[in-house]
Amino acid sequence: MFRIIKEPKGYIVEIRVVKWTLFGLKYRWIPYVKSAGLDCAWHHSTIVHAVENLKKQVEHETKLNYR
Repeated sequence: MFRIIKEPKGYIVEIRVVKWTLFGLKYRWIPYVKSAGLDCAWHHSTIVHAVENLKKQVEHETKLNYR
């Protein structure tokens, strides 16, 4: 599941990940589209750019896993 949230710097694309703990499942939102070589979120100026970048990222990962 993906979501796009508005922050002061811009829009961020996030994905929900599930972690198993001793007390059950924990859900957490982490950045999906990141800056190249860094572990921080990429801030988009408009929601349209965020959606387009999300599509490109999913397409790229699909192609890598298909081969």
